[in-house]
Amino acid sequence: MGGARHSLLSILVLAGCGLMLLYGCGARTARHDSPRTAPPFGHASPPERWVPDEKAGPAIYPDAQVTLWAPCSREEIEQLSADADQDGLKALQAASCHAALVVRASATSRSGSLDIARDGRRYAEMACREFPESGLAHYLVALLTGLEAEHNPARGLQLVPVIEREAILASRLNPAVDHGGPDRLLGELYLRAPGFPMSLGDSTKSAAHFRRALTHDADHLENRLGLVEALMAGEENREACQELSIVIAGVIGQDRMEDSVRIALSLLNKLCSRLED
Repeated sequence: MGGARHSLLSILVLAGCGLMLLYGCGARTARHDSPRTAPPFGHASPPERWVPDEKAGPAIYPDAQVTLWAPCSREEIEQLSADADQDGLKALQAASCHAALVVRASATSRSGSLDIARDGRRYAEMACREFPESGLAHYLVALLTGLEAEHNPARGLQLVPVIEREAILASRLNPAVDHGGPDRLLGELYLRAPGFPMSLGDSTKSAAHFRRALTHDADHLENRLGLVEALMAGEENREACQELSIVIAGVIGQDRMEDSVRIALSLLNKLCSRLED
């Protein structure tokens, strides 16, 4: 998901100072990526209830029908939303459209983004009821709940258990979705949240999830940049420096990675300052 890397969890961390007695803390979403290759909306007519393909695996059927971060027209969104309560696949597609829409809306204006996130979460939950073994459906619940928390910090801490639970389920069911998105989301959550006893923050757990995300897409820079920060948070500076060197080597000269280059250089400067002390 584009824009600043910490757009989601930063809100919750700030809110944690005043609301730490309620729950834990933390949430953010992954950066939006180029659409992945998948059949277009309406490619297949789903059965009334999902029957998993034993050869394909339980999470493949609905997940393969949706292209995350693909732009959706307002007409497509309205049609998908109108049919969502009768068709689980269209609910899943509607949730995906809302995730892309709220990220784009947040980049220009926060107005209306909360309602979009709430609606998207509702469609994702419909899809989960229809397809309980769909990793994508659970990932979208976690993702859209995080976006909802970002735009409603007063409820942010109350939503954290949902984000963690759904991201863990997604990681078990379809860990490769969105370039290792479920584990990347968990890595960010454990990295940004305050530690015990205030909340669930844990740099070791964070690093473990970012490493797992890398096993699903080692070239996705969000995964490696997250690992660098988790290692720095755990004072594992030598390994952090090695990982950051991989990032820098991979992005130099690639115009499409301007934001990632800027972030990587900023982290490198912080790390070098530590090593010099």
